[in-house]
Amino acid sequence: MAYFMAIAFARTPELTSRRADFTLMIIPASTNERHELRFRNFSVEFTGLLRIANGYDAITVTRDREEYKGQHYKNKTDNLHFDEAAIRGRHILLFDDLLTTGAGLSQVSRKLLACGALSVTGLFLAKTLPPEDEYDFLPVEEAPATE
Repeated sequence: MAYFMAIAFARTPELTSRRADFTLMIIPASTNERHELRFRNFSVEFTGLLRIANGYDAITVTRDREEYKGQHYKNKTDNLHFDEAAIRGRHILLFDDLLTTGAGLSQVSRKLLACGALSVTGLFLAKTLPPEDEYDFLPVEEAPATE
């Protein structure tokens, strides 16, 4: 996964031209165990391929909590610690595997900016789509009427 994300990043001139400015940070999973399993190796591989700073340890889980996927009204940062010294003055690439409502990105970005980050750019592996009947961007082919 890190390899393909690095290729996508490398094909985005707006990002690659500023590569040296970026530090990768991760929106943590709900538990330390899940966070380590999902993101530790990804973070090392991705930052190594792109030769950017690895800020994996700048946001840490202080206590495990239930998953809040799709629940935009929950505080997704109350169990997190933000290392202000590692964040201050940095342009952050903020990675998460799945974008659902954007609440996690919004809440974590606000905390990073409050800690002194210069900018936050979200990177995601995938986006959750609404139920099929809510797709308004797909062409619908009507079947011809038969008599």
